[in-house]
Amino acid sequence: ITQSEGIVNCVNSTNNYISVTSAIGYDAPMNYQWYKDGVPVPGATDPILFFNNLKHHQAGLYHARIGGPGATPHVYSAPVAVYVLRPTEITRYSENEFAENGGLATLWFEAHVNGKPIEDAIINDEVKVQWYYYIDGSNDRLLTNNDKFAGVKSNYLTIRNFRAIDEGEYYAVITGQCGTVQTKYMNMELEQLSIAFSKQPENVAECVGMDVTLEAMATTQSTKNITYRWSKGATPLTDDAKYSGTMTRRLTIRGLEAADAGAYTVTATLEGTTVSQKSAEAVVAVVLGPTITQDLEDMEVEEGEQIMLQIVAESSPNEVLSYILYFTGENIQSGTAISGEPIVWTKENAQPEDGGFYWFIVTNNCGDVESYQAEVSITSGTTDVTDVSSAGFILSAPTPNPVNGDAQVSYYVPVSAQVRVSLTDAIGSKAIELSNEYKAKGQYNLNINSSNLNLTSGTYFLILESNGRRLMQKVSVVK
Repeated sequence: ITQSEGIVNCVNSTNNYISVTSAIGYDAPMNYQWYKDGVPVPGATDPILFFNNLKHHQAGLYHARIGGPGATPHVYSAPVAVYVLRPTEITRYSENEFAENGGLATLWFEAHVNGKPIEDAIINDEVKVQWYYYIDGSNDRLLTNNDKFAGVKSNYLTIRNFRAIDEGEYYAVITGQCGTVQTKYMNMELEQLSIAFSKQPENVAECVGMDVTLEAMATTQSTKNITYRWSKGATPLTDDAKYSGTMTRRLTIRGLEAADAGAYTVTATLEGTTVSQKSAEAVVAVVLGPTITQDLEDMEVEEGEQIMLQIVAESSPNEVLSYILYFTGENIQSGTAISGEPIVWTKENAQPEDGGFYWFIVTNNCGDVESYQAEVSITSGTTDVTDVSSAGFILSAPTPNPVNGDAQVSYYVPVSAQVRVSLTDAIGSKAIELSNEYKAKGQYNLNINSSNLNLTSGTYFLILESNGRRLMQKVSVVK
């Protein structure tokens, strides 16, 4: 028996065959049966087994059984292999790529050659790879390994010192036993290293104790990642109990305090470069709940005279506060006032039914505060010589009263303290400071000269303030 060699050829190839040649004495007739992987091949009873349009399922080990007439024993050919090669299959490409000016550019593809990675096929010399620079399809430039290009015969092409002149489309041609395939055109461009903010952080005003989040968004045409870094003023921030997200586009400030007020910015940087952009400032304003810095005091008002109530409430500078004045639980006035400015309520011709408890509630978006509930007592008869007192402080009534020229006032200080004495008109719009000094314990006298103070005829109030206490005496001026 003589036989042909096996087959190594591509799928769908033609004119493939294996054969055996045998001889027997007396030119007796012979019969044949081909086997694939030990299994008879139906209809394969000739000495030649043809494989037209070779298919993957035909790959395997083949041998022939040869028989003669009668009881002639069978003989078998040696097994031969049929290998069916797959065509080169490109599985992945690099997308359109970008490179920095003067930087390193890389294009690549992945492929399978007869079921194995192309890197192995190149090493085994089963395929040839050649990279080209596309011009017009007819005059494309074949690339060679040099100072500019590396890997022109591999599946990774490297372009050194990339410049504008190197921009364009590149492709590779892969030639193997089963034909030639070409990659798609892969574009390589210079990277535009620029960055801009599509969303700037915004100013925010929030109450003490609340959390605040500042947010920004930067964009770039570059393929590089964008990194963020938040700062307060010129000081970069780091994540801690106060701040989170200092290296992201969202900064959270926890448990807002007065010290957190200020201007915040975020710097966006293209990763791996020095290209950066600083955002606009976002001002964080810390809104305080209102506090009362000048409170009500209990008072006595002579029947028929004026009741004047005054407080001062403060929160954030220039903030508009809302207030309600209550009299024995009934809302008798509401309005607004600027932080730090007096809130004044007056009523002329006080009557006994006006006696009772008065108090203010002042509110803003961050809370409310209630003043002292001051008891206003309406008395009958003159009170011109009645002293008023609180916590040991005593303020005498001015004498004479009414005043035409000079009037004398005395006051007693029970402990060393800062003492302020002022004179205000009936509606609290005009205040004259008469004294504001640190006083030791003792009795003091004060002269009021209506002419020197340019007082016109009318009703005024003499006010002593010290240690959170406020005493008031009415002064009538007659010209």
